[in-house]
Order: sequence, then C-alpha cells, then structure tokens
Amino acid sequence: MQKEKVYDSPEMLIEAQAELDEVRSDLKTLLKTQSWSVEPMPAWTTHENAWRRASRPESPGWDPADHERIAGLRARESELVTVIVCHRFWSVSGGPG
Repeated sequence: MQKEKVYDSPEMLIEAQAELDEVRSDLKTLLKTQSWSVEPMPAWTTHENAWRRASRPESPGWDPADHERIAGLRARESELVTVIVCHRFWSVSGGPG
C-alpha cells in the first residue's frame, strides 16, 4: 500500500479559512433577520388554482445599514474565497491523485 503524502497547509490559508467561516456565519445570521425582499414589496398569494400554493407577507425591505453590511460581508467572502482557491500552495502540493 502506497503511503499518502501529507502537506503542511500554510498558516495564511488556515487563517483565511477561519475568517471565511466567520464571515459566512455572520452573513447567515444577518440574512435570517432580514425580510424576504430587499426592496419594499406588498404581500402576495398565488391564485387558488395554482399547482403550488405560495404566499409572502408584506416586506418593508432591508434597512440601508443592514444592506450595506451584507454587501460588505459578501465582498469579503468573495475576496477570501479567491485567496484560498488561487493560493500557490494548491499547485505546489500536487492536488489529489
């Protein structure tokens, strides 16, 4: 049986992954508190003969401060994912196989 190669992940990648986990957790928590629509929207219900019934309550829209915070968290999430995925470590380690 061939022994599996083991590589030490760079500390920077470990820290970036930890921050990414935190950003995603913060984003998930914040999104759970938001109404269903970013913009103010009236309540609605599908027609009684619709094949699948659905409805939504009135949405006051997102608070501008929350909207800005969500945009910031999404931007940071994108930056961290790029740092992790594009890191030189993945080409040096040889990857799976």
